[in-house]
Amino acid sequence: MTLQERRFPQVEACHRARRIRAHLDRHGASLAEVVAVIDDVFITHALETAWMLAEEAPVEYVEQIAARLKDVLEALECVPFDKLCRHSDKFAGPDLGAAARWHGARLTDLLS
Repeated sequence: MTLQERRFPQVEACHRARRIRAHLDRHGASLAEVVAVIDDVFITHALETAWMLAEEAPVEYVEQIAARLKDVLEALECVPFDKLCRHSDKFAGPDLGAAARWHGARLTDLLS
């Protein structure tokens, strides 16, 4: 293993924090819309906490941010289809179910 192949914890945390922050900057507003429509206080609080920590000090809080986003992901996975259908009229986009699945897939990729 060369020095370039070695991954140091601080460098890895910095890269992960940068990826998470970029994701939230790009897709956070859309994810927040999906979460708002689902109207679950737990998911809303987890997303707001992740966003706040990412804006404050992403590298220092990268594990806590990832944990909150994992909570959001797990909650999105558990939302029943009929609940999405009931709340779809409150969603500004064309398809709430597709948006929830898209964000779930992106969070899965981001957190893996």
